[in-house]
Amino acid sequence: FRRVLFRSIMDKIIFEKVGKRLKQARELRHITLEDAGKKVDVHKSTVLRWENGETEKIKLPVIEILANYYNVNPVWLMGYDVPMERHEI
Repeated sequence: FRRVLFRSIMDKIIFEKVGKRLKQARELRHITLEDAGKKVDVHKSTVLRWENGETEKIKLPVIEILANYYNVNPVWLMGYDVPMERHEI
């Protein structure tokens, strides 16, 4: 039970971090919730739930599309400790 509870808490922390980064990148680029939602075929309220860490239902292809749209590193967007800016090799 403790392991399950710990996993649940860690998942929540991770999704909150992803949400904060989604919002940070979107606002940095002056993109509206509505425009972000249109880019990935969801309602703006879904994007808002992602940004608030209220749902875990965000798939990797969506992260990749938004990272491209926001011009940020998708790995950073997923919560990892890497530079935010996308670097081309």
